[in-house]
Amino acid sequence: MQIKWMEGKNDSVYLNTSLEKRFTVIPNRLNINLGCIKIPVRVIFTNQISKEVIGLSENIKEIVSIPTLLAYEIRLEERNIYIGPIIAICVNKKKKSLTQKVLKRTTSRFRNCSESTGLIYICTVEGINTEKKQIEGYYYDPNAVTRKKKFKKGIFPFPNSLYVRTKIPEKIYHDLLNSMGEKIFNSYFFDKVELWEYVKSEQDLVTHFPDTTTVHDINEVITMLIKHSSIYLKPARGSLGHGIIKIILKNGEYIIKKHSGEIFIFKSKAELEEWLKKTLNTKYIVQKGVNLEFNKQIVDFRIYMQKNKSMNWKSTGYIARFSKEGEVTTNTQNLDVIKNGKETLKKVFNIKEDRVDDIEKYMKSTCTAICEYLDKSVGNFGDVAIDFIIDSDFKIWILEINKRYFTKTLKQLQDKSLFYEVRSKPLEYARALSGF
Repeated sequence: MQIKWMEGKNDSVYLNTSLEKRFTVIPNRLNINLGCIKIPVRVIFTNQISKEVIGLSENIKEIVSIPTLLAYEIRLEERNIYIGPIIAICVNKKKKSLTQKVLKRTTSRFRNCSESTGLIYICTVEGINTEKKQIEGYYYDPNAVTRKKKFKKGIFPFPNSLYVRTKIPEKIYHDLLNSMGEKIFNSYFFDKVELWEYVKSEQDLVTHFPDTTTVHDINEVITMLIKHSSIYLKPARGSLGHGIIKIILKNGEYIIKKHSGEIFIFKSKAELEEWLKKTLNTKYIVQKGVNLEFNKQIVDFRIYMQKNKSMNWKSTGYIARFSKEGEVTTNTQNLDVIKNGKETLKKVFNIKEDRVDDIEKYMKSTCTAICEYLDKSVGNFGDVAIDFIIDSDFKIWILEINKRYFTKTLKQLQDKSLFYEVRSKPLEYARALSGF
């Protein structure tokens, strides 16, 4: 259904006469709901307007801006007409960051969307006006002829649902929450310390995480190293592998491998302690080292857990990541190649299809349980990537849960379908969350 602006300033909605039968009691007045904006209007039923059009008097433009070339759905509830869905994706902090290059990258999220998806716009934190309940951004026009014209600038109402890809200040977030209710997802960015605090008391989940301690002083690092002989130090708020350090205790020597590629070897604990004092200048966790190696490369896996249109957690797919030879992580800087997850399981563990199927079921059920726990304990999420290792006993060890991950590496796969499905799936959940 399309919106049409009608002449006049009489706060009216114009509906085709055929819609009368959808009301239990034919109303004289009702509310038009566009995102979080509710507008009282007079109802005019007429055959002068198409069944596929909803007319709004022109003065409503002064209250809310809404593109009229898009197709919308309407939902009738008592004396309310809901027009939508209206969905927003908040991608950055500053408005100037929404360049044509950034918007162009966003088009892959719409690859699997039909033309009847309503209004979807891209915005920034700076573009949010909590007083007027409006957001400045760029909406996606699926009917535009050229890619450059796919995004059009505008000021839009607070959406029916919001997918968050950047940190939103607490006050703005609470203003959004007061207007939208629980229609915001992926808004909370928890760090590695917080994640450990969430899961350590959950017996069914903590067994899938390597032994972990928050570093308060270097003695905790030394204790973990003596206990496990191989440990990882990870910045609490680090990303892309930056700042990760691997320490190995072997034959009385302390071998240090940094994410940057630097290697240090100390002969005494005192030398190690002195180096740690100079190096650990931010909050860290220390974690038991759990590795899977194949042909001198570290191998880990990433599973994409996303909510679907039924608002349930499902695995969209998973990949295997191979580090460059001798590196300590598989993050972008040290990544050699990514491969199909299933084929990697077969090759690395030399197992057959039925055994792979069993591992996949175990993997998906474990990650689903973790995601459901996050929803219950932290906030509403709908899109995460979980990094994990499978050891020689086929046990899963969770390394990290990524809330705002990058998908560019998925283009390395010969089959690009996983890339487009992962990119577009959050809009499927956002649509369901919006109520349409």
